[in-house]
Amino acid sequence: MNRQEDILIEKYGRKGGWTVPEGYFESVYKEIDAKLPSFPEAPRHVEMTAWQRMKPYVYLAAMFAGIWLMIHLHLFRLPRNESGRPSQWCQTRIRCSKRDVIR
Repeated sequence: MNRQEDILIEKYGRKGGWTVPEGYFESVYKEIDAKLPSFPEAPRHVEMTAWQRMKPYVYLAAMFAGIWLMIHLHLFRLPRNESGRPSQWCQTRIRCSKRDVIR
């Protein structure tokens, strides 16, 4: 330690200047508790309906169906043969527009 610190320790000692009165924390908790309003009763468990229990699973299934549909529509739009025209399957099974058939 340096000389200044030694002088200060000799003059004031190592004990800090701030102290807490005896029993302070026991009494302060009681005072705060007395000033606060009482807690409301916690809500009781409400029974869920069948739809509320199934809803997350239905939404999850709808999400996967939507993803499958988007992939199906964009990647496998119209089956085409070597000449680039829609295949016979498209012309008989799906009502293709004239624009798609003429291509």
